[in-house]
Amino acid sequence: MENPGNSKNSNSHPDTSEGSGKVRVFATAGDRCGEIDLIWQPHQKATAYLLQVLKGNSRTGRWRDIDIVTRSSYTAAGLKSRSVYSFRVAPLGFEGLGIWSEAVIQKAP
Repeated sequence: MENPGNSKNSNSHPDTSEGSGKVRVFATAGDRCGEIDLIWQPHQKATAYLLQVLKGNSRTGRWRDIDIVTRSSYTAAGLKSRSVYSFRVAPLGFEGLGIWSEAVIQKAP
C-alpha cells in the first residue's frame, strides 16, 4: 500500500494522477475492427507518455513499446479482432520515466 505522506513535494496543482505519479488509463473498443482507444488523465510533470502493449492479460507475456505520444489519448490500430490486449502508460518528463499505470485490458472489436 502506498503511503501518501511520502510525497516529495506539495504544490497547489490539482492531482490528476492516481497515487504517487501513476496515470489512470481507460480503454474502450475503437470505431473500427482491430482498434482500441486509450485515454488517460494528463500528468502534471509529463512532457510525453510511453505506451506499452501485450497480447492477453497483464499477468503473462512480455510488454512491448508501441509509441511515445505528447497527448493524453491514443488509438491502437492493426490489432487482431476478438483478441484481448493489455495496455499501460508511463509519463515521461525531465526526471525520466515515471511510474507505470495499472494495466487495462480490452478486447479488440
